[in-house]
Amino acid sequence: MSKKLLTPVKQDTRERIKRRFLELYKKTSLENIKVSDIIGSLGLARGTFYYHFEDVYSLYGECELDMIHVLESGLDELLVSTVRKDHGEHVKIYKAYLKKYVENRGLLKFFLTGSEGRLFKDVLYESMKRNFNRVLEFSHIPSLQKRKALSIFHSGGLLALLCDWVLNDCSERLEDIAAILVQILYQGIYR
Repeated sequence: MSKKLLTPVKQDTRERIKRRFLELYKKTSLENIKVSDIIGSLGLARGTFYYHFEDVYSLYGECELDMIHVLESGLDELLVSTVRKDHGEHVKIYKAYLKKYVENRGLLKFFLTGSEGRLFKDVLYESMKRNFNRVLEFSHIPSLQKRKALSIFHSGGLLALLCDWVLNDCSERLEDIAAILVQILYQGIYR
């Protein structure tokens, strides 16, 4: 669906639909959510739903992208600190980045474990890979093959670590996770 310019009232309605969908998604699989489940408690007409979304799957897709955008916000600062190679500053910025995971861990757990969990992980992985590739553009690694391998390795490892951390309710301290990630990035995996 193309983005429409929405009045504040229509934007509020769109956000209410998304919030209601997420409440339902926390309780059941995507396949079991019907448009009537969403609009019924909101007192909206079916046409109002279809004005905003093509179907429940497109609504899920937008909610998924909203979460990815939240997680990606602040990445530019993280990428710049990576290029500068300032270890202490990088830990500080990584902590700010990881705070988004802590703040959204409840919803992230549902995205990761819900019926579309594999799809969400794929989207998150591609986001991480795309952003790590931006860092590698500034590296002195001439080999495209080596940069590609580093991107896949780093993104896959980061995804696995963060998913495990979120699914364990972010029980390890944010500071510890940030320090580990920065150590791996600067010193490799054998130090």
